[in-house]
Amino acid sequence: MTRVHLDVRSLSLLKSHTTTQLPGVRYGHRLEAIAQSLGFYTWSSFTHHLKSLSDDAPAARIIDIFEMRARLVEMGYVKEAVAPLSFENLEDDVHFMCDIDGLVASRMASFRRLLNAEKNLMPRTTAVARMAYAKMTAERSDSHDSLRIPVLDVLRDMGIVSQYRCEFGPNDVDHAISELTDLRAQLADRRGETTVSVFSSVLVPAADPDFLHYTFNPTFFAQAKVALVG
Repeated sequence: MTRVHLDVRSLSLLKSHTTTQLPGVRYGHRLEAIAQSLGFYTWSSFTHHLKSLSDDAPAARIIDIFEMRARLVEMGYVKEAVAPLSFENLEDDVHFMCDIDGLVASRMASFRRLLNAEKNLMPRTTAVARMAYAKMTAERSDSHDSLRIPVLDVLRDMGIVSQYRCEFGPNDVDHAISELTDLRAQLADRRGETTVSVFSSVLVPAADPDFLHYTFNPTFFAQAKVALVG
């Protein structure tokens, strides 16, 4: 039997796996079936349990597919209840997302160490780290996926201008935009690999020529995950 940890990420993936396997079941009814499979008769009672969990509470619960099927039958989904159901890949997917977290955390740590460095160019891929760091720390705006970051910093990160150069021309900016627009990030696990774009747009506003305006690809990880699972 598969266990699911009672955290937001794991439960979100459980919902996703359930949706994929039971597309004909209404959303609310899928939640009720999930709750039953985890030992709760209603989703409301399950969420109440989550809110009352203490630090020493069990970290995971077994997904009881038999109970999930029984709840589906109660709600009138007889056909769906006898369809094949499996959550064997759920734990792999949780580990996959945790690996991504580890990668981002590692890059963030390296980036923070370089923030006060007086020498050594940051690698080209630090453009992604700078983007993620700014996204985490910037105040929310009308569009939470849009960020303003100094052009010169990006150019330095990518090795387009030297560490101590204080001026750059329009060609440097155009080159930086081209590089960023084409920037791809590669993700891989045991099932294969995929490459996806990081930014959906990059521009230099005329009213603010010292800053690049990034728009992060909001479906970046989702695209990677879908491509990997196939």
